[in-house]
Order: sequence, then C-alpha cells, then structure tokens
Amino acid sequence: MVSGAFALRSIIAAVAVVPIGYWSDRYGPRLILIISFVLTGIGMVLTPEATSLAQFYLTQGVIMGLATAAPMACISGTVGKWHGERRALALGIVSVGSGLSAVFLPPLVTALIQAYSWQVSMGVLGLFVLLAGVLGSLCMKNPPHVAGPEAVKNAPQTKPEKRGLFHAWRVLPRFLKWHSFLPIFIMFFLFNTSTWVVLAHLVNYLTDKGLAPLLAASMFSAMGLGSIAGRLATGFLGQRLGSRLDAVLCFSLMACSSLLIILGTGSIVLLWVSVMAFGAGYGGSAPLATALLAERFGVKHLSMLTGMTFFGIYGGSGLGPWLAGAIFDVSGGYTWALIMAAAFATTAAILALSLRPALPAVREKVEELVR
Repeated sequence: MVSGAFALRSIIAAVAVVPIGYWSDRYGPRLILIISFVLTGIGMVLTPEATSLAQFYLTQGVIMGLATAAPMACISGTVGKWHGERRALALGIVSVGSGLSAVFLPPLVTALIQAYSWQVSMGVLGLFVLLAGVLGSLCMKNPPHVAGPEAVKNAPQTKPEKRGLFHAWRVLPRFLKWHSFLPIFIMFFLFNTSTWVVLAHLVNYLTDKGLAPLLAASMFSAMGLGSIAGRLATGFLGQRLGSRLDAVLCFSLMACSSLLIILGTGSIVLLWVSVMAFGAGYGGSAPLATALLAERFGVKHLSMLTGMTFFGIYGGSGLGPWLAGAIFDVSGGYTWALIMAAAFATTAAILALSLRPALPAVREKVEELVR
C-alpha cells in the first residue's frame, strides 16, 4: 500500500512533465521551478503529519509527483539552451548533483534520524530543499536568443498564436509518430526501465546471494560513485565523440555490467567492478537526452522536447521495478530480471547507433509539429 504512493508519484510526474517543459520554453523556467520546490517542501513537511493512507497518497503521491516533474526538464532544457559548443560538458556537470545526493544524503539522513526521528528529519530536509531550491531558481532564465513571451509579443505576426496551457499534450502524439523523435523516446524509456530494474532490486539480489546487508548497501553506494564518474566522463567524451556515440557507449556498458553482476556473485572483486561500471553507464546516460535533442532539433523548444522524453523516462522508472518483481515472483530469483535489463540496454544502444545526423529540414519539421 505504501509503495503505491510512489507509483502514483511517477504517474503524475510523467503526465505533468510534458506541459511543464512547454511552459518553461514559453514563459521561462524561474516561476515553474519556484513552485516546484515550494511543493517539494510542503510535501516533505506534511508527510510526517499524515494520519491515514489517503493523506500519505496526497503528500507523497500527488504533491511530490507534481513537484518532481519540473526540475529535470526545466534545468536540463535551460542549461542546454545556454551552452552550445560545450553543451554535453555543461549537462554532465549539472547532472553530477544527482549523483552527489546519492553519496552524501544517506549518511546525513541516517544521522538526523538517529539523533531525532524520521519525522523531524523529513521536515528539516523539506525546509532545506524549499529554501535552497527557491534561491537557486531565482538564477534560472532562458537565454536572450531564445524567443520568450516578450519576443513573441514584440515580433510582427500576421496571426496571433492561440495555444492553451496544455498545448504540449496535443502535439505529443505528432512527435511520437515522427521517425526522427520516436527512436530517442524509445531508447530512453528502455534505458530507464533497465536502470530501475537494477536500482530497485540490487540490494535484495545481493543479499539473496549471501552477501551481508551492509556489504550490499555499500555496493549500492559504490554505484552512486560510479554514476558521478560517468556523468563527468559523458561531458568530456561528448565534446570529442558526440552525444550519439556517447549514448552507445553508456548503454553498452549498462548491458555488459548487468550480465557481469550475475557472474560477479562468485567473485567479490568482479562484483565491485560490475556495480561501479553499471553506475557509470546509467550516470553517463542521464544528461544525454537533452544533448541529443538539442543537436537534432535546436534549442527553441528544448525544454518541451526534454519533457516529452522524460514522459517515457518516468514511465520506465515505474515499469522497471514492477517487471523485475513480477519476474522474481514467477522464477524465484532476479537472474532473468537482470538479463532483461541487459536486453533493454542493448536495444537502447542499437537505437542510439541508428540515429541519423541532424539536418536543417529536421528543425523546420519541429516548428511545423509544434504549431
């Protein structure tokens, strides 16, 4: 019953991220991000006060679902607009924040819980996120070369644009039918499905294989360190290889390391290498969606396109753990789930390899589909 709230959060985030990306392109990211972090703080402060399952679903499902939809699409899209030649590097550095949180927050939260309680800890973190997030959001804006509401207002037009707040949902089906966008959407859906098969079940798999819980948890932390290295490496390699080959390498690394985790239970050294390699693969893949979209479709609608892609990414984060759990119930183990994760990552690598170079006509097609 409790995990249902987190599934609801993923569903709401997936639904909300598409129009949020469109609003960020059209009106700027600042206000959207401020609202997002205010909602995050409210959700975290109110969760300890929940006295029923319905209230828990409201705080951790609905409020946190709306709150978590905005940051990735708005921040990645905005950073991608500001940085041209070094876009991959900038996105890699920005995404390191997610990896650092996986390293530093668990011991901090544990210390707070031991000193006080989980209720006080969640309230303290909620207030911190609200304050830091709002202050950071004040620095966010679209670059001047990207048309915003003022540019649209002052530009000569024969017909005023009539677009509702949910215009992005009306154009999403057009993009999903387009051969230039669909492979990117599918490969990142498969990437995140594969990622969350491992993230959600790794510790259980390792303890089932006889590892001590503390050692299994340490390997999960090592995966977080690997993800930081992967995010930074992606930025540097993206400048030299291009984001397409970067994606092929990251997805291939995920596929190989998923299989090595199965073999690694017989060798502790191989297991450490496998989990860190998987972390590097999924961490390196994280910033590539925005970079690939910017290279192929330009930056004018980058936050909206990122939001559309994250619709698939959030879908994968909900599907992956469920699929792995269903396979465990049928087979009695996680081996076939890890094989499935490797197959998904391999398919994503093949799709990345098949991507065509960006052409001017492709960017013109974006404008046609958005209208």
